Amino acid sequence: MIGTEVSEVRADGGEDALSTLGINSVVHSYWCAWTTQDSSGLSVAVLPGGAVYAQKTRPAGAVDVTGVGDSAYRSGTTLDVIAAGGWVQVEGDGANDEEQVTIAKRVLANVGFTG
Repeated sequence: MIGTEVSEVRADGGEDALSTLGINSVVHSYWCAWTTQDSSGLSVAVLPGGAVYAQKTRPAGAVDVTGVGDSAYRSGTTLDVIAAGGWVQVEGDGANDEEQVTIAKRVLANVGFTG
């Protein structure tokens, strides 16, 4: 997916708001999904303070991934990253394992993670 033209198909806010209570703006969470012309896709979610949930929902058989965040694991086409108490999830068939790590690192840099 890196280097490929993509289109945003959904993102937080408006009709795609995850909560009518506006909680996303209170906790600074975010979610967005993209697709390529061949219909492969990718989504990214950021949940500050969500590390505890990432740890509790880790699927059986998930594999540890090194080199991104404080810790990370992969299950199927999903990469879950724990960093500075937050949770970043990169999911979808639109990026290979290495590209998902690169995207996760970019998201972490964008939200100020320097670890």
